[in-house]
Amino acid sequence: MSSMNRRGFTIIEVMVVAVVGALVLVTAYQTLAANQRAMTVQTAQVESGQMMRAGLEVLFSELRELSGPGEDVIDMDDDWVQVRVMRRFGLVCGVTYGAPNSLLVRKVGSWFEDGDSIFVFADNDTGLSGDDAWISGTAGTVDTTAVCGAAPAQVIPVPGMTAVMAADSVRLGAPIRSFYHVTYGIGNYGGEAFLGMTEPGQAFVPMVGPLLDFNDGLHFEYYEEDGTTTNNEDEVVRIDVTLRTRTKVYNSVGDLIGDSVTATIYARN
Repeated sequence: MSSMNRRGFTIIEVMVVAVVGALVLVTAYQTLAANQRAMTVQTAQVESGQMMRAGLEVLFSELRELSGPGEDVIDMDDDWVQVRVMRRFGLVCGVTYGAPNSLLVRKVGSWFEDGDSIFVFADNDTGLSGDDAWISGTAGTVDTTAVCGAAPAQVIPVPGMTAVMAADSVRLGAPIRSFYHVTYGIGNYGGEAFLGMTEPGQAFVPMVGPLLDFNDGLHFEYYEEDGTTTNNEDEVVRIDVTLRTRTKVYNSVGDLIGDSVTATIYARN
C-alpha cells in the first residue's frame, strides 16, 4: 500500500480526544479537590472537638475539687472564675504551740514553701464533728531538714494561726494543704481569644484555643443547691461551662468551622 493510501487522524478527531482528556482531568481534579476539602473540614472538626475536650478536662480537674461553702470560690463572673486550688499536701507529725505555733509536716509530694497560704484540719473535740474546721494561715520560713520517723519532713512556722489554733486542736495525722488563687477565664494570646489561667502577679497562660471570640467563646453559669442561679460565691455547688471554638478553616457555605459544648461540673461540698 502506498503512502498516499495511509489514513491519519483528522484535526477534528484530535480535538475531540483533547476535549475528552481535558474533561477527564478536570473531573479527576475536582474529585481530588473535593476529597481534600472534605478531609480538611473533617480534620478541623476533630481538632475543634479535641480542643474542647482538653479545655474541659483542665476545668474539671480543678473545679470539681472546689467547695463553695468552704470559700474555695473567691470571685466569679460570666467569663472567668477565681478559685482557690490545692497545690501541696502533707500530714502533721507534730505540733508546737508557742510564739509562733509551728507544724512538723511529713512530706507528701513537693515541699511547702515560704509564704504559702495553708490550711490545716483542726479536729478540736474528737467526740464531736460540729466543731471540726479548716484553719488558715501563712507559712513562715520553713525548715526542710526535719524528719518524721524515718521520713523526710519540714517544720512550718504558722504565726497567723496563734489566735485560732488552740491547744490540742490539731491532731497528729491531720492533713495540711496549700493553695494558690488562680483565675480561669478568657484572655488574649496572639490577638485571639484563648482559655487560660492567671496567678497573682503572673502573666496570662493560654491553655486551649482559639475560641470563638472574646465575648462568646467562654461562659460560666453558677448554681446553688436548689438548682437556681446564684451570684454568691459561698452558695456555688454547680458550675455549667460552655466552650465555643473556632478554626481557620471554612466550610462549604463559607463559614468558619467551630463547635460548642456545655458541661456541668459539681463542686465538692
